[in-house]
Amino acid sequence: MKPRSSLNVERLEDRDQPSTITLDANNNIVYTAGQGVANSVAVNPSLMNQGELVITETAENITSVPMGWTLSPDNRTATGPFNANSFVEFDVGDQGDYVNATMSPVWVKIWGKEGNDTLYGSQYSDRMFGGDG
Repeated sequence: MKPRSSLNVERLEDRDQPSTITLDANNNIVYTAGQGVANSVAVNPSLMNQGELVITETAENITSVPMGWTLSPDNRTATGPFNANSFVEFDVGDQGDYVNATMSPVWVKIWGKEGNDTLYGSQYSDRMFGGDG
């Protein structure tokens, strides 16, 4: 009988899902954070171009934005158009996240989920959802 060969387990690279900005079916702006990151994200009106939003994430790179949006060279700031009748949705996932939407020109929906989050809404009729943490 032939001896069995031993099995080895190889570690694969991490399968991190970095943060993205997309548009939903109604052209609302949706920011989705990567997993395992304590995010720090803010939304502000553009000081350069009326009708544009600036979303800044200091904890991780933003890797995907909708057509018509631009990313800064360091992939931490995204700028793009918004509709005054739309909203901005943040899904920051797990960890202790920070969201600052106090200067948002539209209402926001924030999903804090797990972790000890700090969430600041806008002056409009926002919707905020927490989780364990």
